[in-house]
Amino acid sequence: MTDIEQKVDMHEVNFEALKPWVSEQITKILGIKDEVVIELIFSFLENDRYPNGKTLQIVLIGFLQSEPARKFVGQLWDHLLSAQENPSELPDIQVLMT
Repeated sequence: MTDIEQKVDMHEVNFEALKPWVSEQITKILGIKDEVVIELIFSFLENDRYPNGKTLQIVLIGFLQSEPARKFVGQLWDHLLSAQENPSELPDIQVLMT
């Protein structure tokens, strides 16, 4: 799992391409589509050029429990770091959905 303390520059990430994955994962974890939690994550990532993964994880613990929050943020950070390294490439959503 990725170190969520690694810096991600959201200006280098096509976050729109990752939104379906975020929505799908949160829905799987909670068992329902919770727009409040999903929008909280979108807001957190879109409103800060260099979001803090640890802070996001702490915020999400209240909604997802500790282990699911840790796992989700770790996977999200993997995708964000990958997208940052290859800004011209869209992430393969099919791969992300698994």
